[in-house]
Amino acid sequence: EGDISETMGNMAKSMTDYLRSRSEVSAPGVTLDPVLHIQVRWEWLTPPLLVQLMATVFFVLVVYRSSETEGLELWKDSSVALLAHDVVEDEYVIKQASITPPEETVRQLHQWAEGLKTRI
Repeated sequence: EGDISETMGNMAKSMTDYLRSRSEVSAPGVTLDPVLHIQVRWEWLTPPLLVQLMATVFFVLVVYRSSETEGLELWKDSSVALLAHDVVEDEYVIKQASITPPEETVRQLHQWAEGLKTRI
C-alpha cells in the first residue's frame, strides 16, 4: 500500500548509510573546492572617481560663491521680474518689455507693479 518511489528512496538511503558507517577503508580521489578570485583593475575606477571629485569641488565652490552674495534678494518667487525684462535666446528677443521698471530690487518692482493698470 505504500508509494513505490518513496520505498525505493528509503531503501537507497538506508543502503548508503549502512555502507558509509561500516566501511573503514577510504577511497582515493580528488576533491574540487570552488575558490573566488577577485582582481581590482584600478585604472577603470580612476575616471569615475575623478568625475566625482571634480563634481564635489564644483559643488563646494558654488556653495562658497553663493554665500558671498549677502543682501541680494531672490527673484524666483516674482513673476513681475519676467514681465519687466526682455527675454532673449540666442541673440533673438523673444519677449520685449514695453514699459521700463524703476530700480531693480524685488520690493521696488512689486511697488511699481501695484501701480500699473492693465486690461485684457
